[in-house]
Amino acid sequence: MPGSVTINQLIEKFKQDICEILDSDYGDFMRKANVYLQSLKAAGKARANPEIEKRIAEMQLYIQYFPNWNVDSTRSRILKDAEALRTSWGAHSARFFASEATTTPSGYLTYTTASLKQGESKNTSRGGNL
Repeated sequence: MPGSVTINQLIEKFKQDICEILDSDYGDFMRKANVYLQSLKAAGKARANPEIEKRIAEMQLYIQYFPNWNVDSTRSRILKDAEALRTSWGAHSARFFASEATTTPSGYLTYTTASLKQGESKNTSRGGNL
């Protein structure tokens, strides 16, 4: 997945990752879902505003801290909230951010975030693993 990645692509990757968690044990599902959520948060952090930060925090609450212990209903709720995040990010501002993402041999997503504003091409590096 090398190259520039839009917020829509980040959200789609997040949703795909959530759908590909095959664990029926909630604890296993929760750990993986939380890693994907934290990766999404880190990849889009520069775009975050209080509304987006709040929604991600709420997602972490119901995934990790106050779960209902049902994988299917939690997955459905995560996917619904991911679409709400897409809407919030899309309406956030005129600034947009791209990430250069690659997958390591072990399947972890690594990325470098570039802040792009009209007429600006300054890169900032952020390391992270999924």
